[in-house]
Amino acid sequence: MIFTWPDQIISRVADVLTLIGVPVLISSMWGFYQQFKKERQPRGVSENCVSFYDVNAKCAINLVPFKQLAVIPRVGDNVYLPGETDKERNYGGGKYEVVRVDFHYREDSEAHPFIPATTSAIEIMVRKIAGYD
Repeated sequence: MIFTWPDQIISRVADVLTLIGVPVLISSMWGFYQQFKKERQPRGVSENCVSFYDVNAKCAINLVPFKQLAVIPRVGDNVYLPGETDKERNYGGGKYEVVRVDFHYREDSEAHPFIPATTSAIEIMVRKIAGYD
């Protein structure tokens, strides 16, 4: 009974911390949920990239990010692609002819209301003319 006053002080401090802490916790969790929901939108490996696809071999050759892209090839253009080197052997590298160009768009909720879509990927179908094989 001598030390009952510390229990009352600790109880009051715990009440105050609870009254402040629970709303802060709820607000933080709501912010995390909103951020998670925004980042959860499905994204492919080739999003924000130009992908080159060999129509004869039925395989992807290279990905080029939009920020490193100088120009988009047109149908009939020739492109030289490095392919992929593994164990000192190059796979897919060579000269290709562009057969088709496909543009993929996605909805962009952060864009201007009059521009609701943005380019998500560009897929360029190519046919091999000469290779590094």
